[in-house]
Amino acid sequence: MRQVRVDGLDWHYLSVGDGEATILLLHGMMRKAQFVARFHCVLDYFQPVVSETSGVEMLIVETDNDPLVEKTLRDMLKTTYPSARIITLLGAGHFPYLNRAAEYTKILEEFFDGN
Repeated sequence: MRQVRVDGLDWHYLSVGDGEATILLLHGMMRKAQFVARFHCVLDYFQPVVSETSGVEMLIVETDNDPLVEKTLRDMLKTTYPSARIITLLGAGHFPYLNRAAEYTKILEEFFDGN
């Protein structure tokens, strides 16, 4: 647990990555529409695409310490997409695109460039 003092109050939070993204989210710096969009991303149901027959290359970017996505769920995703390229970021928390933005962006750029 980490602690930060904001507006005269002490807040305790789980340390995820560098913690800055966590602080922003906890203190109302995310609009309601952004929150709802994240909610729907997590709860929307979908039919998995079979990557072997679709001809679409797939990439799974995961972190080893995501407090919201359990290992069993990450394993199910890998089982669903066995031919996907898997990148595991160490210590990047639940928001690797915020906590390790440069590294995350480079991974996506290399994937889309075919490397």
